[in-house]
Amino acid sequence: PYIPRIRYKNIILSPARWKIENKSNNFSISMSFNNWMKSLKILRMEYHIPRYIYKYDIENDGNRQLFDLDCLDLLKELFFEFKKFGFLFFEEAIGIAENMEHNVDFIFPMKKTSFKEKHNIDKKRINCLNNNKIFFPGSEWLYFKFYINPTRYDEILGIKLRDLSEYLSKKNLINKSFFIRYQDPKDHIRYRVKITSMSNLGIIIKYVKLWAEVLREEGLLNTFHIAPYKPEIARFGGPNIFQHVEDVFTVDSIALSKLIQMKYNNELQFTEEILGVILIIYTLEAFSIPTDEQITILKSVKVKQNHNNRFRLLRAKIETLIQPLNWSNLNTTEKGKKVLETLNERNEAVYQLSEKLNLSDNEQNYTNIVHSIIHLSINRLFGIDKEFENTILAISYLTLNNFKYKNSK
Repeated sequence: PYIPRIRYKNIILSPARWKIENKSNNFSISMSFNNWMKSLKILRMEYHIPRYIYKYDIENDGNRQLFDLDCLDLLKELFFEFKKFGFLFFEEAIGIAENMEHNVDFIFPMKKTSFKEKHNIDKKRINCLNNNKIFFPGSEWLYFKFYINPTRYDEILGIKLRDLSEYLSKKNLINKSFFIRYQDPKDHIRYRVKITSMSNLGIIIKYVKLWAEVLREEGLLNTFHIAPYKPEIARFGGPNIFQHVEDVFTVDSIALSKLIQMKYNNELQFTEEILGVILIIYTLEAFSIPTDEQITILKSVKVKQNHNNRFRLLRAKIETLIQPLNWSNLNTTEKGKKVLETLNERNEAVYQLSEKLNLSDNEQNYTNIVHSIIHLSINRLFGIDKEFENTILAISYLTLNNFKYKNSK
């Protein structure tokens, strides 16, 4: 739980840090406040934790907050955060004495005047300047967190949120919107919309408020927050590619909300595992990736014995419905045809993203982005279940391998 201060001569390279975790050093999220304080006192003595420390704010991107460990009110705040997250991070507050005398940082800009620097700039580095972009409430992007009744996810995503998105789009108030499911630790839906005009900002917020009030009365929604939206630009290849990624997020959310509604209304003839395999393989094909490369992309999945067992049980059904590059069997049933038509709605945006990724000439980046797109599609359609996600990825890998083996005969 302790990383000592690192220094070179009289220079401190890194301050001391401490981590308090659930079920270690006599700490537990179920313990009382008094027992928690006793454990903290022992830890402070054992690891020489000073009175004044910085606590990393877990809910606000790791910002530091100064805490006095002798102050009862502040200790209560730390206690409740520990119970919520199961851990705390401390860092020594260098330069702050017991009498609260402290150092002050001054920053002085420097300007070169002795020579003119050559402007030989790597274009890839320019893109990095936009990787930390953030949209605060009131900008062109609005970011809502809807804290919902987790037992009614499908009803909310397949009907209620879909109705909201369609209304805002038809009124030309937004031109992009997408959602993901999340836990932090409470279940909620993260919903982002891009506004067509800043003059529509108040109208959108007012309508979302009315929509949320109705859902609250129906027992579907507890509360909602509006937060800054920080796009994961670096994760998805930089700003030039990310706008196409947002297009895929939008059509993916629209298409999968329709499938969620079909699930909710019991209109699907497949198990969730088979639907997941259809989703994964169809998405890979939408990227125009050949079967051999699809197998390579899914090769990172750890195939366990239980995955092999599930594949053997489902193999006959899968072979009946899924023939990669030829979905004619699935098209023979009305319900299967409806699933494919719904997934087809994403194809144009996925193709445009694929073309952009091909131009980037970065194979690893391409693979990572395809993995992320599939991961988020699984999240939207099925929710947060890592074991289930690994299972359908493994079955997809085994399905493609089986298809390749049969074709090689």
